[in-house]
Amino acid sequence: MKLHYLFTRVVVATTLNGLLRVAMARTAVFALASFALVPTTLAQEAARWFQVEISIFSYTNFDTDAERWEAIRQAPTLLPSARQLIRMSDELALSSWSAEEATGGPLTVQAQNFQTQNDLPLAAPVQPGPAPFRAENSFRLPDIARDAFVVLPNSEHDFLDTNRTLERSPSHRLLFHAAWRQPVRQSARSTAIMVSGGNNDGANHEMEGSVRFRFNPNEDRVVIDARIWIEDPAADATVEYPFIQLIQSRDMRSNEFHYLDHPSLGIVVQVKPYTVPPLETASGLNDATTVTTPPTQ
Repeated sequence: MKLHYLFTRVVVATTLNGLLRVAMARTAVFALASFALVPTTLAQEAARWFQVEISIFSYTNFDTDAERWEAIRQAPTLLPSARQLIRMSDELALSSWSAEEATGGPLTVQAQNFQTQNDLPLAAPVQPGPAPFRAENSFRLPDIARDAFVVLPNSEHDFLDTNRTLERSPSHRLLFHAAWRQPVRQSARSTAIMVSGGNNDGANHEMEGSVRFRFNPNEDRVVIDARIWIEDPAADATVEYPFIQLIQSRDMRSNEFHYLDHPSLGIVVQVKPYTVPPLETASGLNDATTVTTPPTQ
């Protein structure tokens, strides 16, 4: 009986020791993983956000013969890491919703070379009522207050009068206008925004290019990098790249209008510091809310 008792204690002790080692190992791995995540989290929290507004226009009366344009020796390219802005109208377009997102499952099959209509396989039946929730394919509208690169509504614009003046002027053509919010970082980590406007021949716009907003080395100024090109109306059919380019960079002060000049194009731009509001919790309180509990009587 004593031997059985001692044997049982040894087995239990050995098992507990093994479990303790496993728990300690898991704790160490979790600690290392958490430590590895700290720089990313701190970097996200430390990112400074700005609200950007920009209008790009062309001059209708510029004289290409009076200017000596440098020949473009290769096709113009976008700035690195260029992306499109997120437009709420595109997100709400029914054509952008796939059948799988709308119903929770595939409705049709891929097109194949069937001989007759009768050879087509039947589509999956559509279940009545709302589709079941699936976290991996859940749909979320952009959060204008917290998501980056979302086009802002007119109520957030400061260039309405400026754009109205450009549109009424016979000497100018407004080609692009947008306002959005984004974090601003150093050049190596910054994101460029694609811009386009003017006449569209089905494949390309009259004006295309990209702009980027980054910090200067001291991070006390926001810098705009613009690489934009527009069709040269005076170019003949023998010109391989019939474009006129605007390639400029400019340090900017916050809350001020800035103008980038060019014989054929102009850019009006403004950046304003922006504070991302905290997310609301399930209780309806956000991170900035402080709850004071009255003292117990």
